Amino acid sequence: MKKMPEEKINTDTQEISQQKVREWKSVYEKYRSTLNVNSKSTLELIEYLKQKYTLKEEASEEFNNVVINNIKLNKPFSKKIPSNKELKPIVFTIQNEGNAKTLCENQEEVYSACSIVVGMEFETGCVFVEGSSELTDEITVFKGLDEDDINNYYLVANYVRCLKKYNLID
Repeated sequence: MKKMPEEKINTDTQEISQQKVREWKSVYEKYRSTLNVNSKSTLELIEYLKQKYTLKEEASEEFNNVVINNIKLNKPFSKKIPSNKELKPIVFTIQNEGNAKTLCENQEEVYSACSIVVGMEFETGCVFVEGSSELTDEITVFKGLDEDDINNYYLVANYVRCLKKYNLID
C-alpha cells in the first residue's frame, strides 16, 4: 500500500478503556438477538464497489502481501483461513472521480496524500480499507456479519454504529 509521509505516522497506541469495552458489550447485548448472519461474499462486494466507484486493480505482490499478512498476523482473521487453502487477495484503488470525489475530498488529514485502497481476500472474506473511514463504514454496512463476526461484541457494536450512521437501525 502507499507509503505515508513520515511526519504523518503516529506511533502512539491507545489502550481501550474499560468504559469503551462496557459500551461495546452493552450495544452487543441490546442488538445481538435482532441481527442475523448476513455476510456478503468478496465477489458481491467487488460488484457493489464497481457499480458505485471507478476501481483500479493493483496486482503488485507488495499489495497482495499486505492483505495476506494482515490476515495471518491477526488472530481473529487467521482463524478464518480454511485448511489447505491458499489465500487469494485482490486489491483496488478507488479512483478520484464520480462518486469517489466526495470520499477523496473528505479524507482524514492523515490520509490526505494517500490513495484510497481496498484489500480483500476470497477465502476468508476479510476486507481492509486504507484512506477513508467513510468507505470503511459503508463497506461494513454492505458486507454485514459472518458467523464469527456476529459473536464478537466489538464487531457487532461497530456494525450497529455504522447502521445507525446511515439510519438503517434505531
